[in-house]
Amino acid sequence: MNRADWILLIIGVLISFGVYRKKIWEPSMKVKIWGDLKGTLVDASKQPEYLRANRQLEAYKVTFVIVLSIIVISITNLQFKYVSGPILLFISGTALVFAHYLRAKIPSEVQLKLGVEDDLRKRLERNLAEIKKGAIVALAIVVAVSGNWEYRIQKDMNNQKELAINEALDLSGSGWCSNFWDINVQYYPDVEPIKTGGWPCIRVGSVSDITFVEESTHMEICFDYTLTRTDGIPSDESYYEYDFQRMCVTDTWDIRDGGWSTNTFESKIYESIRDDLDALQAASCRRLYFLLTEEERIVYC
Repeated sequence: MNRADWILLIIGVLISFGVYRKKIWEPSMKVKIWGDLKGTLVDASKQPEYLRANRQLEAYKVTFVIVLSIIVISITNLQFKYVSGPILLFISGTALVFAHYLRAKIPSEVQLKLGVEDDLRKRLERNLAEIKKGAIVALAIVVAVSGNWEYRIQKDMNNQKELAINEALDLSGSGWCSNFWDINVQYYPDVEPIKTGGWPCIRVGSVSDITFVEESTHMEICFDYTLTRTDGIPSDESYYEYDFQRMCVTDTWDIRDGGWSTNTFESKIYESIRDDLDALQAASCRRLYFLLTEEERIVYC
């Protein structure tokens, strides 16, 4: 983790510990006071203040552990990405709902444990039922929100994969040439020059076996592709297959060579065949030199 993550983690731990110490001070004092009365005529285990304070201490300890765990997991997850956002939301939400439920039911449970009249007991039981119902509703909301988030992530990822597959399939037929007979340059910055009569050329023949590999921080698309190259003079459109390769590209621009698009795929392929294209030009000019016209020799060789 970087320095900012460590600072954030330390601040979070110190704040949570400070709040925890402040919350447990009063119930701790009550438990201590009643504990000093052991051995006397006063039975602390039957005193509502002692029972309430003791239960509060237990609830605050559980809450502190939960909050501390959420802080540590959330901050370290920024760096290591070992759990997705929806799962982290579900775990954190469920834990916080449980912690709140533990604290909310303490007063009613303490009174029921001490024994009360029937009318009061029924009211306390209804109150506990309402608290439990509220916890279930809150948990259902957490599940719905985190589930909807995960669904949207998966839907967006599936759409991204479908687009990436189409972009990869569009590579078939694309190619690169050493020289061109004519290059018509338009005087507009956003208009690509029109190139015609390229030779010699290397093209992508076919694309197959498209798969996706999920890494810790990103996803990669991998696919096989064949390469073809010219075998004759410029007027001969014959191509033959000469190579078979596999390529993987990340789905994020934050990583070098990232992004799923035909342009990115073409750029990576070109980097791998650039030397082949130079060698093809030299070999073709040497082998077919006397079959080329004078103009073709000037343009292509």
